Amino acid sequence: MGFSIGHWEGNTLVIETSKVTQWQAPRWPHSDAFHITERWFLKDASELTITGLRPDRPPQVEGRLLINEMTMNDPKWYADTDYKVTVDYRRLEDQVMLEDGCAEGIWREALEKTAVPAAAP
Repeated sequence: MGFSIGHWEGNTLVIETSKVTQWQAPRWPHSDAFHITERWFLKDASELTITGLRPDRPPQVEGRLLINEMTMNDPKWYADTDYKVTVDYRRLEDQVMLEDGCAEGIWREALEKTAVPAAAP
């Protein structure tokens, strides 16, 4: 969704993303100061309350889930409040997961703008 850098904090993968374009995040109005922090980790389903889309019939989920806690920050749009979204992913047996890749043009411009010129020999 922009220019991302990740690091590990224990068993949690933390990804910081900036330079997000309107095309890449159309749901969230944002300025050039828009910043996303994602925290990816595994958690047992028994530790969560999962209601799904039908609270009267919650889904039966077991085992470990992959959790993505996203915190979006833009001081020009969201004042002093961060916008938070949590997405839970569960493993589906006998399902094929297709690879997803970034098109080169999405990140090339951001890298070129932030590149440090090489020292002269």
